[in-house]
Amino acid sequence: MYNILKSHKPEELNLERFWELESLGVDSNTTDVETVDYMETNQKSAIEFRENKYIAKLPWKPDHEPLPTNFFVTKRRTENVIRKLSQDPEMLKVYGQIIKDQERRGFIEKVKDPDISKGIVHYIPHHPVKKK
Repeated sequence: MYNILKSHKPEELNLERFWELESLGVDSNTTDVETVDYMETNQKSAIEFRENKYIAKLPWKPDHEPLPTNFFVTKRRTENVIRKLSQDPEMLKVYGQIIKDQERRGFIEKVKDPDISKGIVHYIPHHPVKKK
């Protein structure tokens, strides 16, 4: 058994650069006052307490194009999740209980009328996170 340790020069493997915001397309050195004002105002108006629970809107960037309708993509993802979970009946049962509990508590809701011709609707697909 061998253990190999290879040293890289900082310019070859720059982990600091990897973790910088700029590598994600965010420039932390510039501050757009309008964007900051918008985000502060949006944050204050996006969260409300109603019927014993907090309701939060999704954050939106100003001047961002609307998200596309993704009904069919989300439906396919859901079908794939169910197909994978079907291979583990106990996990499928637990997942089903979690979904029912989240629906009962008002965290999620069923799509009653998936008629996408009524306009743009963007769904947030759900997927399980399994603890080991």
